[in-house]
Amino acid sequence: MQRQKGPNAARILVIDDDDIARELLSQTLVGAGYTVFSLPSAIGATREIFQNAIDVVVVDVMLPDIDGDKLARVLRQNSRGRSLGIILVSSRPVEELRALASAAQADMVLPKSQIRASLADMVAKTLETRGKPTLSARP
Repeated sequence: MQRQKGPNAARILVIDDDDIARELLSQTLVGAGYTVFSLPSAIGATREIFQNAIDVVVVDVMLPDIDGDKLARVLRQNSRGRSLGIILVSSRPVEELRALASAAQADMVLPKSQIRASLADMVAKTLETRGKPTLSARP
């Protein structure tokens, strides 16, 4: 589901099975000027990534169909996934998240308690690290 139309805004895919958390993640990013797409599970994620030229995926670690860190590993195996920014979010302890992120080659981790305070900055840093401007040029 697209949340905001903006031909120059970086495109973010939010994946979280919790409706409230997904809405909070999405609205935080829309408020920061990003174009946001969202899914309640990892099903259809690769299609969304390719069809909508996604720049960053923000994914919950605990999903019903596949854990977010496992999805990150799968995405990294694809040529498009190597340049994709990936941020893992969870209510798990930060130390545990960092270990998962390292193994999954995710760019960053974010405790759900810090979504409002840190998510937009983390997305911007991830875009910068991946060599993509915060506002990506689109045709």
